[in-house]
This record gives sequence, C-alpha cells and structure tokens, in this order.
Amino acid sequence: MESIIALHGLGGTKEVYLEVQNELASFNITAIDLPGHGKQPTLEYFTKESLIEWLTKYVKEPTIFIGYSISCHILIDFAYTYPHLVKKLIFIDGGYFSPKDFGQSIEEVIEQTKIFVDQSRVSSVEQVVLDEQKELGRFTEEIAESIRARYKIEKDGSGSLRIQPEVAAAYSEIFYEDDEKILCVPIFLITVTQPKELTNIRIAAIEKLKQKTPQLQQIEVEGSHEIIAEKPKEIARIIQTILCS
Repeated sequence: MESIIALHGLGGTKEVYLEVQNELASFNITAIDLPGHGKQPTLEYFTKESLIEWLTKYVKEPTIFIGYSISCHILIDFAYTYPHLVKKLIFIDGGYFSPKDFGQSIEEVIEQTKIFVDQSRVSSVEQVVLDEQKELGRFTEEIAESIRARYKIEKDGSGSLRIQPEVAAAYSEIFYEDDEKILCVPIFLITVTQPKELTNIRIAAIEKLKQKTPQLQQIEVEGSHEIIAEKPKEIARIIQTILCS
C-alpha cells in the first residue's frame, strides 16, 4: 500500500484530516502534527532546513504528500531537496499565495501573526466548538475533536491556541519569500473561490506557480480556505481520484 502523509496548516493540528481519513479509510493516510503544533514539540533551531530534516524522519520510501495552507510551502522545499522521496504533491489551497501578494511587509506579517495567537484565548472552548459547527451547518464528533485539538484547555473550560506566538511568527517569517524552486514531480492544486475579492490576486498567484510548474493540475472547489471542514467528502473524492490516477 502506498505511503501517504498529510500535513495541516498554521495553528491547526492533524485532526483537521479526520473526516477525510474516514472517507478514505482504504488508503494508508498518516496525518502528522507540525513542530510546535498539537502535541508535537517545537524544534530547537527553527529554520526551513530544520523543518525539512524533521519531515525526513517520517519518510521511509517514495511518498505521496497532502499539504494544506502553509504546509504546502514546506512540501515544496522538501520535494526540491529530496525529489526521490516524493511521488505526488496534493496541495489544498496553499503553496501559491505569498504575503507579498497582499502588499504586506515581513514585519507586518510577523506582528499580525503574534497578535492573532496572543488574542486567541477564549473563555469556553466548547462554545467555540458549537459556534464553528453552527457556522459549518454540520455537527460531527470529528469536527469537535479537530477544534478542541487546536486549544490547550484549562480546568475551567477556557483555552488558547497550543501554538506559541514565537513559533507561529517563525513559520510566517520562514515562508514569507516566494518559492522560486522548480519541481518536476506531479502537483495537484485544489483551490477555493472565496472570498471573491481575492479572485484577481488568486488567479495571478496560480498562474505564476503554473509558469514554474507546467505539470501542475488545478481543481477549483466552491468554498473558503476552510474547505476541508466545509466539504470533507468532496475533498476526499478529489484526493481519491488523484491517488488512483
């Protein structure tokens, strides 16, 4: 059975893939927490190179990788460094945007990231679970578990994101620059349509990536950046098609 590794986005955890894994139970999909996320300790020295070397611990053979958001950038660098260990790359709304596309400086990105994490404390994690499920219009234990996993929950039910502000800022700083690497491995990019006001920026970023990787195949799905939670069955169906191709 083929080896498949899935990585989540900034501030998230491996539990974001629970519903997708359930839909694709016949495949050997292993979801992994990124360093400094979930129950995974952070790295002693946080660099792009140390992240790539960390990932090699989980790769014993040519592997299919699924990335979401910022983890797609990690996979681009991994595939460039170890092309013989990568069979396919499946990107879920990531790997093509850069903060530069929005006119943000690196200082602004780092500061905004730290503020976001600092202000993530909530008085009731269970209320967040209810609110997010209500917004999705679906109530499942997998969604609840995915939301809870993001938080360090106190005895009184309050909580804050497990990721530390400095770690989140380090990820943002490392991947601020555009990825100029040219890859030869098969790449499948799942993109979203919301918010509509980003359509022109999104199209330009995708075209820029296609120029560097003409083998890229794009699949557009109606939804937002939270597409895994919004439409897990559709995402699973797309991934299955790619895995079987």
